[in-house]
Amino acid sequence: FFRLSFCVQIAVLKMSELKPQSAVSVQNVQTIPIRFIQSGGDLRVPFLAVQWFSQPGNREGFARLISIGVSHYVEKVRWALDLSPLSGRYTEDAHPPGLHSFATLPVTGGKSSMTPTVVFPDGQVLWDSTAILQRLCKNYPEQCGWLYPPDLREEVLKWEEYLDEVLGAPVRQFGYCFVLRPSNLRRSLGWFTQGASWIERLLMRFMATRIATRMMASMKITPESVPAVLKDIRAVWDKVGQQLQDGRPFLLGDRMTAADISFASLAQPLVTPPQMGSLALDYSAFLPEDLWAEVLAMRASPAGQFVLRLYSTQRGLGSDPAATVHIKSGQRDRVPLPLVGVSMLGLGVAAAVLARLLW
Repeated sequence: FFRLSFCVQIAVLKMSELKPQSAVSVQNVQTIPIRFIQSGGDLRVPFLAVQWFSQPGNREGFARLISIGVSHYVEKVRWALDLSPLSGRYTEDAHPPGLHSFATLPVTGGKSSMTPTVVFPDGQVLWDSTAILQRLCKNYPEQCGWLYPPDLREEVLKWEEYLDEVLGAPVRQFGYCFVLRPSNLRRSLGWFTQGASWIERLLMRFMATRIATRMMASMKITPESVPAVLKDIRAVWDKVGQQLQDGRPFLLGDRMTAADISFASLAQPLVTPPQMGSLALDYSAFLPEDLWAEVLAMRASPAGQFVLRLYSTQRGLGSDPAATVHIKSGQRDRVPLPLVGVSMLGLGVAAAVLARLLW
């Protein structure tokens, strides 16, 4: 029934001469290399549904950030954008995990399904967080040169590479190990789908289990992997604590750099600064008591307090202490949900009348 409903809606929209904006052809849907949804399911209906019922939220002359809204790598880029001249000139297209590939693959020419992906106003597309921050530094040297100061550039890049590889992946594995469990998945759907179009939120109700299974398999996430993941996280925590023990305000001295943004953004899922608002996840609802105590200890450590201080003083949210990070989304819904409901009701009534006439 679910597939039939969308096929009927797509036919109605075709007759209305609405056209999808994606550059990917419908004929090639099955070849889209979605990492988390591989063979074993027909992607035509989800792909067509997303294409017909939603649209990019970008605006003319604005940058476009394509994201998984709750991703900590996305938060790293979002932070840099918010402190750049593009702060008021970018929109964010947030997608649930898995479905994000329907947006990233077309703009990267099929080269990448990763987020964050940024389409700059001049049309250049980048999908690596460090490359995006370097582009901001190059384009706006006066406003963003602090990200990679010439005298600290090599050291900043070393820290950034280290944090991306040694902290980013373990933090993601730790969180997903509990959030993606079948017993917790339904409770976390609202968190995962923030900023998504209504059709993506609906599709996730049907596809979440398959996507979660693929994610855990591709990232090699198992309950047995948690101790090793925690060991990696503690090692980074200790290294940052040692770096700050001389009283310096930032990792490399008296100036904030991309290294500080990298650590704070990649560590924030475990520290949950209040400035993250609804994008932060309350791990107390998902973790066993011993691991929750571990997370609280990390928050109270010098490294955890450093993250809280950076979010409080450097996140660029303005003077309002209650301000929180939010997804700057444009108009994502091509066809409003009420219109779909009315049309489905009309189809149901027509079917009932037809059945009565036939009988």
